[in-house]
Amino acid sequence: EGRLYAFGAKEVTKPMAHTNPNAPAKAAADEAAKTTQGYALVLGLNDGSTAESLAEKYTVIAIDSDAAKVDALRRHFHKRGLYGSRITLLVGKPLDYSFPPYLATFVTGTAPNANNIVEALPKIFHTLRPYGGTASVSVLPKDLDKIKTAVAEIKTAQFGSLETAQGCTLILSRPGPLPEAADWSHAGGGAGNTGSSDDRFLRGPLGLLWYDGSIRWQRQPGKTEVRVAGGRILVRADRMLAIDVFTGRRLWDRPLPQAAGAGAVGEFVALDDAIYVAAGRMCIVLDAATGKERARFPMPKNMPGSLIRLRLWKNHLIGLLGKRVICLDRQSGKLQWSFEAGRSQLSLAVGGGRVFVAELINARRGETIAKTGAKTHALDIANGRKVWSAPGGAKVRYSEPHDLLLASTAIYKGKDGAVHRQGKLTDPKKDEWYYQSGAHIAGDSLLVGGSDNYVLYDLTSGAKQGGQMKWFRRGCTPMRTSPYLVTTRYKGNAAYIDLDTKKFQPIWNLRAACSNNIFPANGVLNVPNLSGGCTCNYTPTSMALVPRAVLKVKKK
Repeated sequence: EGRLYAFGAKEVTKPMAHTNPNAPAKAAADEAAKTTQGYALVLGLNDGSTAESLAEKYTVIAIDSDAAKVDALRRHFHKRGLYGSRITLLVGKPLDYSFPPYLATFVTGTAPNANNIVEALPKIFHTLRPYGGTASVSVLPKDLDKIKTAVAEIKTAQFGSLETAQGCTLILSRPGPLPEAADWSHAGGGAGNTGSSDDRFLRGPLGLLWYDGSIRWQRQPGKTEVRVAGGRILVRADRMLAIDVFTGRRLWDRPLPQAAGAGAVGEFVALDDAIYVAAGRMCIVLDAATGKERARFPMPKNMPGSLIRLRLWKNHLIGLLGKRVICLDRQSGKLQWSFEAGRSQLSLAVGGGRVFVAELINARRGETIAKTGAKTHALDIANGRKVWSAPGGAKVRYSEPHDLLLASTAIYKGKDGAVHRQGKLTDPKKDEWYYQSGAHIAGDSLLVGGSDNYVLYDLTSGAKQGGQMKWFRRGCTPMRTSPYLVTTRYKGNAAYIDLDTKKFQPIWNLRAACSNNIFPANGVLNVPNLSGGCTCNYTPTSMALVPRAVLKVKKK
């Protein structure tokens, strides 16, 4: 709200003012509503009409080698009120220009000849955003047969989908996630509560994909939650918002869902199509693409308690109401079954057609497994019937790929409860297993330790993989893990540990947040800013990192 001063030899009482032209009514309305559907790349401008029509739906980046044409169209789009806000034009060779990976929702253009387009296919695919990025490139009729032959020789694994369609148009798409990538859909990573994502695409060393200093919100200590699913970073703080994993683009921003009598908004679970929010005596369902409320599932009247510990597996929505485990149909909210445990403090893990519920003990109050009789139960997810039981007492973590359940006294086979490996007592006089001092199932490994140290074991064999890793954390950030990375705080800053090399990589001057805001998921190391309301001198920046190899365009 300050003033602008200009100094010179003569005073100008009425300086010339250049106002921005008004954008067309439809584009202006879209801009106000922030309804753009991502970035579109236009490879070759022609008369600029394609770029202008796409600007009604996308933020357009167009490139052409003709500098004079680019200059003329920049002036044209400026007069139309589109340039710099909905359209950006660049000078360069369209098929050779270096764009970052995963940028574009849509790519279009015309290929000058068969050789160029075949060579450019990996470059075009490099720019496509996972979860639906599509390129439509027109080719000359005389080149179509040659292109089809070349396309058939390209390994299909390199491309999500590649085909010729609609006459002389080449359709290239990336319809799903990155290969071997995984979501961070629950508080504990996934429904198995492993404390880890199963993202095997993300592997060090990492490089910067994007950063943004504008994404800020007022955090609520102990209540801010983040999920990463379906290409979206979803944040619940003083409101709920969604950010594009691959570009940092703001997707939607809404107040926290409220309902009379529903209770306070608690934890949530995110899938690529829906978000399930626990709110007291209600489960509120939001549309993942828009954040709009889709449905509300009231809790059964004869079952007291607030809904907590949400888990989603296929079409089953699992949660806790007091001592009861409940299972709802995730589409209709209809109660499928319920199971009453022996204690009110419970831990849940779901997967492999089973619901694992552990009755927890309070060791600080002198409780032991032997004195309380605490159990871990395995329930059939289809009907809630008990399949097997074992000693309880500690939180459970379940690896669905290995069908192994980490419990208080052993690692069990999830299917039948057979002991896969017996636990070892740190002190024979105590009912505590050394794994339960802190453990994460990270892919094929078991990380055992605290928030500033760990020892790595092979999950199936129990073989120790090196000595103890220990670091100076300075702060209260817990670990998050994936098969190849550990995220933490190192000397007060956000950091990750490369499990392949055992090396630390600090992300200097970024706050790792008390709850750890570094999430390995969707093939990206996601670091959304959680410094709102913090008085520390950290940079309030959100960023994303990816394997350095994907920052380079792969050749044919």
